Amino acid sequence: MHTNNTEQAWYILGTGAIGTLWAAKFLQHSIPCRLLHRSTPEQSGDVISRKLNLIGLDDHQHSYDLVSESIYCNGEINRILVCTKSYQCIAAIEPLIPRLCDAATILILQNGMGQQQELARMLPKQQILLASTTEAAMIKSPLEVKHTGSGISSFGCLDHSTQISPDITAQLKRINMQQEQNIEAVLWSKLSVNCVINPLTAIHNCRNGQLLQNPKLLSLTQQLCTEVEAVTTAMDKPIKAAGLFDKVRIVATATSQNYSSMQQDIQYERNTEIDFINGYLQQHADRLNIPCPLNRQIISQIKQLELSHYP
Repeated sequence: MHTNNTEQAWYILGTGAIGTLWAAKFLQHSIPCRLLHRSTPEQSGDVISRKLNLIGLDDHQHSYDLVSESIYCNGEINRILVCTKSYQCIAAIEPLIPRLCDAATILILQNGMGQQQELARMLPKQQILLASTTEAAMIKSPLEVKHTGSGISSFGCLDHSTQISPDITAQLKRINMQQEQNIEAVLWSKLSVNCVINPLTAIHNCRNGQLLQNPKLLSLTQQLCTEVEAVTTAMDKPIKAAGLFDKVRIVATATSQNYSSMQQDIQYERNTEIDFINGYLQQHADRLNIPCPLNRQIISQIKQLELSHYP
């Protein structure tokens, strides 16, 4: 496919596995993109040409020319993909606000919920799009990403009453993202699974599949599914098909050898996204007066593990 030189570039904020994978996807389909790197305002002139290396699902290596620039550069940003951790979202966007044009599109591809609405309140003029993916990737070294699992990626508008520009829709469809009329339902479904698999694997320091193989963990998994499902059903966000435990079982089986992102965060002594996953669910449970003792206990256990990083 030929590059259309008039196409607007996507700016990518967050250079973890998913941000780097999406940069590769854009470049693979000749869609211009720029990686934003942190710097001091004094280094704001830094625009660097770099190589991005993608190791595909078939283990073949692909190399792409990529432009990386400081968040403090002057160029106007018309469309941006945010792939930071959910708790970093607001602080990461703030230095870029002067660069965002009024009609800018902000596509948020993160775990968890709550930060999207906060961003919409902060940036009322810009269009906030939400995205979800079941693709998997891991960073081998800076700007070298291994695509470890294929999945489904979708996007939609936070505000259902507004239209997404055909140009944006066309670009995202080119990289195999499908448009969803009700993207919130997709995010709730993913959040529900993450509420179970992420914290339990982090607390018990295990791979996803062990939640089904160990009788004690299986019992906790079932209990937590019951609590989460009580909240989503009360909110009219029920899990489609057979129910949450079946969905968790399918995901944990398909990713049985994988470690969850929260387990990795605890292992490598990073902050977790617990406030935007189980914490977000707990806020709704409290508002609806639905008791979720296990979920509350799990939030507390993760917070204790986070605190143990800081003697």
